[in-house]
Amino acid sequence: MKSTNSMRAAGTWACGLATVLALSACGGSSSGTTTSSSGGTSSSGSSSSSGSSSSGGITAAGGTLGCNHTAPASSSTFWVYQDGYYAWPGDYSFQASISYTDTAGAPLSGACDIAVKVTSPYGAWQPYATNWSFDSTPYTNLTFALKPTIDNAQWQIQFHKVGDIAIGSPINVLNYGPSPAVKGQWNTYTIPLSVLGVQATSIYKFYIQDESGQSGQTFYVDNVGFD
Repeated sequence: MKSTNSMRAAGTWACGLATVLALSACGGSSSGTTTSSSGGTSSSGSSSSSGSSSSGGITAAGGTLGCNHTAPASSSTFWVYQDGYYAWPGDYSFQASISYTDTAGAPLSGACDIAVKVTSPYGAWQPYATNWSFDSTPYTNLTFALKPTIDNAQWQIQFHKVGDIAIGSPINVLNYGPSPAVKGQWNTYTIPLSVLGVQATSIYKFYIQDESGQSGQTFYVDNVGFD
């Protein structure tokens, strides 16, 4: 894995802050799409002034960014994103353009999925928890489905504490599900929280990062949950 990539994920505060200031002044936008080369944006005009020491972000109320604004039925799984419903308030994605209302990926569940268009090498989707804190105590795994549009797609995942403190080292996603990932199909991965270093703790954010190094390609994300 590339150690510089995790540094890239945590080292983008300057561009992110500029994004916050510019969008706050203009009132932001209200679509289900976020675009970021480093700091991350989401759909509301309100800005986030705390919870992150290294990247800005424009936040929306949880449940408003996807194409479905009704939370899934209560279950033993906490769904961050399922059936087009995004439970968390935004993202700090970098080197990528994010859509929470995508249909081109032929969603695994519901009417839409998440499209991550990689705009520069090693782009990533990086969601953050409501109030920058999600209690992982009741859960054992993080599960999610990815659909690549290129051959030999690769991803890594890592969590960060508030203050952009990296937890452990980036984990190779392909070690926990289909390898190689099948192009044009949904591939589901399940990673123990103990491996990710976030079992029975407060979670701030994590990223799923493209490791192919190919810009201009898109990968899709669906059914992201803690179980």
